[in-house]
Amino acid sequence: MIESTLELPALRERIRQLLLESGWDAPDIDRVLETELPGMVRRRVSLSSKPTGAAPAFRLGGLPRLPADVAWPIHSSCCGLTLSYIGALDCAALPRDHLAAPLPDSGQVLFFYASDAEAEDCNIVRDPDAFAVLYVPDTVEAAERTPPESEYQPEIAERVDLYAIPSLELGLDYFYCQLPDEECQRLNDAIEGMWNESKQCLDGVGGYPSAQQYPPEWAMARDEHERTGGDMEELEARARQEWMVLLHVFESPTENGEYLNYMIRLDDLAAGRFDRVVLSVDIHD
Repeated sequence: MIESTLELPALRERIRQLLLESGWDAPDIDRVLETELPGMVRRRVSLSSKPTGAAPAFRLGGLPRLPADVAWPIHSSCCGLTLSYIGALDCAALPRDHLAAPLPDSGQVLFFYASDAEAEDCNIVRDPDAFAVLYVPDTVEAAERTPPESEYQPEIAERVDLYAIPSLELGLDYFYCQLPDEECQRLNDAIEGMWNESKQCLDGVGGYPSAQQYPPEWAMARDEHERTGGDMEELEARARQEWMVLLHVFESPTENGEYLNYMIRLDDLAAGRFDRVVLSVDIHD
């Protein structure tokens, strides 16, 4: 994936320049830019440690602020392992107009993860107790909470404030690039120089998930295909439209340093159904 802080018209012109320099014919350039490019570009909010003058959008590590009647999540199917706290997303600090996603206007979204979670089936964590996503409205009183005493205590990472940077992300992976394979490879080769210009931040909201092998949308489409027998290509196309990255984070307080993709359907996000989040774990060797 290539990330850019350019606006879409400027990004289009930069790609046009690179395709011309690579010897592409003008009609092919126009077709790719006008017809194919809009479907390959996703809006993303990168989370950077560089202050922007605005409030932090994500607090990585530290301690969660939980209401008194909400328990710290545990991995009940694994000896009551206390889940590690990843961080909190501040909905009010996100540029909602840029993302065009039905996020809450305010409140905190808290992310938890079990460091021993297994993600062997297409990188999807199938055990629902191995992770948790909780939404805490600003109208609810909450206080910092330390993890409960247990045999396996999670590490408490030092808090790091991350700030929102609106960006665009260009998907050139085989699953997301809808051009024929040969043309997709030509496009990759032509804009290779943009990697050096990319302002890629590992942590972010929206955009594309990290997936070296199995894109999580493909895994969700496959699951639905096995349940319903529906056409796989149609299910893949629908999954690309229906799911979004609620949080992609690498710098997490887990032992293996996995890339965590917390995925949610847009209709579940609109309904505040954070209990329906799906977690995909990607480990880069």
